[in-house]
Amino acid sequence: MSVAGGLPRAVERAVAHRCEALQIFAKNASQWRGRTLPADEIREFRAKVAAAGIHPVVSHGSYLINLATALPALRRMSIEAMGDEIDRAEALGLLGVVLHPGCYTAGNEADGLALVAAALLELLRARRRGKTMILLEQTAGQGTALGATFEQLASIIAKTNGHRRIGVCLDTCHLLAAGYEICSPGGYAATFEQFERLIGFDRLKVFHLNDSKRPLGSRVDRHEHIGDGCLGLEPFRRLVNDRRFRDLPMLLETPKTEGRAKGIIAVDPLDERPRGSGRSGRSGGSITSDESPRSKATHLIYPTRLACQTHLTRLTYPTHLACPTRLARPAPRRRPRPRIARSARRVSRRRATSLPCGTYARETSRRSSSIRSRPAAAAGRGAIRALRRARGGRRRSPRARESARARRAARSRCRSARAPRA
Repeated sequence: MSVAGGLPRAVERAVAHRCEALQIFAKNASQWRGRTLPADEIREFRAKVAAAGIHPVVSHGSYLINLATALPALRRMSIEAMGDEIDRAEALGLLGVVLHPGCYTAGNEADGLALVAAALLELLRARRRGKTMILLEQTAGQGTALGATFEQLASIIAKTNGHRRIGVCLDTCHLLAAGYEICSPGGYAATFEQFERLIGFDRLKVFHLNDSKRPLGSRVDRHEHIGDGCLGLEPFRRLVNDRRFRDLPMLLETPKTEGRAKGIIAVDPLDERPRGSGRSGRSGGSITSDESPRSKATHLIYPTRLACQTHLTRLTYPTHLACPTRLARPAPRRRPRPRIARSARRVSRRRATSLPCGTYARETSRRSSSIRSRPAAAAGRGAIRALRRARGGRRRSPRARESARARRAARSRCRSARAPRA
């Protein structure tokens, strides 16, 4: 939920969206340092959370934090920023801080996992009396990002000696992007069987329920509204009806309506659109469906981006939505056209008359080291020569002119020596 206007406003928005759990940013996610939280704001936030009965509440760590980096300066800044996130969550009484493990900048995957574990131990040992957890979010695996596989998450936990304050957050969009096929019943069962074997459900504290704009194994993190992406509705039907996850918060990070004022407290229009039906309309929070089994469409109202609604149990969803299991070949990328400076497009009328057609010149100071002319591709080097003739030749120092005369004389002697004698 947005914290525009102060942290207590996020709780009011959660109440308006009928949330039972909540995720916020405790500070600006795109900055290293955040504003100091006043004591009155902290008290008001905790009081409103208790009055609304919202539980649990978590925060999401800054996107700048990278605990897997080997660069000393970036590593120190990341550890300090993560420490600030933990301290803020502790003051607000949150369950934990959701964190992306990071991307290794040097070495290999094993080195990056060891660096993440070492940073987590350093942070937790400095806060032995705290209760706030660090929730490692499973990632899509884009680039060198760590945490895409259950094996990587299990390795980090093992390197911290199984610290009790380290948990896991699973994102449905990231699962699909990382190659975990959760659309079919068999793939869903196999995925969570592997999770239980490698990590254990006791470590799982939070779900992020997001559909994916990209297909299985794309390794690209692009969220979509539930039912409008490659996952469809069937995986979410299984999740909300799975008894193993009955008490876990399920948070949504789906897009918001563009152009809306961030300070208002009202239900987003995108939350009132029926999912999976391709039609729009207000359902008033009720669940309606047609009689035909192939045309069943569930109408839901749920909060967008950093909000959640967990009482979606025993619902009827369309089962005919297919999930692609093969990664489509991406379209070829077109090379961008070179950008031309504005000053390069200005041509002096007096000098343009002596230039070949299709060329352009740039007015620059003689002291500038920049290129004095950038001819079009069709004109080639001839435009440069024409521009120099129009300017009266290239200005050279006396020594340069003397060297040029010497080179011309030497070339002339060579030509005369090679020429056949009569």
